[in-house]
Amino acid sequence: MLGCRHLISDDPDGITIQCYCAVIACMLLQLWTGRKPDKAMHRMIGFYLSGWADEADVLAWANRPDHTGVKLRAKDALWKKLGY
Repeated sequence: MLGCRHLISDDPDGITIQCYCAVIACMLLQLWTGRKPDKAMHRMIGFYLSGWADEADVLAWANRPDHTGVKLRAKDALWKKLGY
């Protein structure tokens, strides 16, 4: 979620710190938005931090409806209809 393509340090303590930073970042994003952090969230936060999006854009994106439950119920209904 931090967008790190490589390890910052080869030292075991440095790797541990980088892993903890990733976990803390994911937890903060989940607390702030109420959603599971994913690539789209990482991209939007990156746009905000780089200045391409303002706070209103991020809030509008974070408050958009989530249709995951609808899709999962439709998929389950289809499997039930097929007899599985």
